[in-house]
Amino acid sequence: MAPRWFGDVATHVRMLWDYTRTSAYREAISRNVRGKTVLEIGCGTGILACFAAIAGAKHVYAIEESAIISVAREITKANGLQEVITLIPGNSTDAELPEKVDLIYSEIIGINPLEERLIPTLSDGVSRFLKPGGTTMPSHFSLWVAGIESDLLEERYLRAEEHTAVVERFSEVYGLDLSSIADHYRESVIQSLEKEKFHRNVGGMEPTSPLRSGERILTDEACIRMFDLLRLPREAPFRKELVLQARRSGTHSGTAMFFKARLDELTTISTSPFAPVQPKSWAGQVIQAMPPLAVSRGARIHLEACFDPSVSRDIFFHRVTGPT
Repeated sequence: MAPRWFGDVATHVRMLWDYTRTSAYREAISRNVRGKTVLEIGCGTGILACFAAIAGAKHVYAIEESAIISVAREITKANGLQEVITLIPGNSTDAELPEKVDLIYSEIIGINPLEERLIPTLSDGVSRFLKPGGTTMPSHFSLWVAGIESDLLEERYLRAEEHTAVVERFSEVYGLDLSSIADHYRESVIQSLEKEKFHRNVGGMEPTSPLRSGERILTDEACIRMFDLLRLPREAPFRKELVLQARRSGTHSGTAMFFKARLDELTTISTSPFAPVQPKSWAGQVIQAMPPLAVSRGARIHLEACFDPSVSRDIFFHRVTGPT
């Protein structure tokens, strides 16, 4: 079932305010749909389906699970496109189409890039709905990370250390050996900080940065995972060691995660802090690095990325070794 906020028009207004995001899809769709039968998975307000119809698509099937499909019906009718666009309520994995399609496109990518199940959803769509020789948009999707410095994360770590120091004095205060409580508390604090995700603020009309105030890029980027969406990739559990090389001296206090989605040969959407232009409706996700680690320029930081979709939609990171 789609999260409740997918049916909230304010969620879709925020995405429409993101001209970079919407225009990138519009341009790629316009170049690739003329004379073709296409399928959109997760059509929202129907704006991309309208772009496809106007660009000359033979027919557009648009699937939407949330209540926002009622707005899509209004928009489709208001623009005189109801004969070209067929709106289908429900989840795409439960849907049936009367024919195969030439192109499947979708933008069901969350702040956590895997949150909205883009990979298994498109794999299902390709296996059941796509004609031989057809394509998807995006055609390739990749996940990336970079190490950052963060004043906020360093302050949170120092506060946690202060709290742990108080717990360590319990033995002295109560006259008992309570050291195991301090050990368990420290481990609990570390796990809590490592699992908590931080997002920059989104929703306004002004351009925003992938990083928040007080956050600075420290390392080069590294690829976690790359998916060729025509090859029916499985969203399987994985562990992968990553090496991040420091671009300058500083403190590794957090890891920023972002994605790159190739729509066609001319257009790639990227939330990377290294990209010249980023869509502003996707918040950058930052994960605390424990403990903060001082590094010199050129040092290599070794991280392990872990993902198990049966447990969580999140990717977790921990430092394997210190700088080398």
